[in-house]
Amino acid sequence: MGEFVEAARKRGMKSGVELFHGFIDRPRLEGRFNDSMQVNIFEEPVLTHNYNKPTSCHNSPDFQEYAVGFYSDLAANYDLDYIQICMIPYILPTWYLVQNLPPDPIKWALIAPQKGGCFCSHCMGAARYKGFDLEGVREELLDLAKQDSKVILDSGITAEEYLYEHPVLKQWLDFRCDSVNKLYSKISVSSKALQPDIDIRWNNYIRTHGYYSGIDLPTFIEHEDDIGLIDEKMEYLNRFNEVVEDRLHWVVSIDIRGKILLCLRRVPSCHPIPDAMAMP
Repeated sequence: MGEFVEAARKRGMKSGVELFHGFIDRPRLEGRFNDSMQVNIFEEPVLTHNYNKPTSCHNSPDFQEYAVGFYSDLAANYDLDYIQICMIPYILPTWYLVQNLPPDPIKWALIAPQKGGCFCSHCMGAARYKGFDLEGVREELLDLAKQDSKVILDSGITAEEYLYEHPVLKQWLDFRCDSVNKLYSKISVSSKALQPDIDIRWNNYIRTHGYYSGIDLPTFIEHEDDIGLIDEKMEYLNRFNEVVEDRLHWVVSIDIRGKILLCLRRVPSCHPIPDAMAMP
């Protein structure tokens, strides 16, 4: 890492690290830290959609210590400009990540307790501390999990209507989002205490249905200035996208810890981008 940062600095480049899907390798997670694995409503390990491996629980004290220590080590000992995470917060079925159009959230809501977590002892403890009866919620969700999903899907009910009729499901989803927020708040505070200028970024690969995977962006973002700037930036990006169409491949990032970033990568084009849309 030191050699990478030094080489980047010599070229006048910034340097950063992305931590991929899992922090803890499978043998240790299934062995030494087996009580830190996410479990579904039937108390079975939750497996990732792509690697078919267990994943860590955000409310596990061991995992929180490990994650905070991982970030803190990188922030304290390397001259990094940012640390970015592409972690899987809570599992989604594979088809949600391969569709080009937003999937039907109601279908996810019906299978969430079986496919997603977490109902482990650490989550139960965190819920009790918050005043949330996760034990009771689990019993209600078990009843929902036993329903005939085809009948419900064929009824034409929307996800919003379904969540309204079954508030226990929404309470569980909100609890998961709160668990993710608290973990990343700890990570951000500890990292910035060691390196105040470092950016802590989130790779939002879950594009259209983050809430169902534990990411509620309005509460996840901690903007240090004016939150309205995000709406302004989104409006600008939408206009930019309309103008450039397919002439430019680009990636946008809204930093979750206080800065708004835009990264562009040009592709050959015989159609220049209008001056009116020049980047600020």
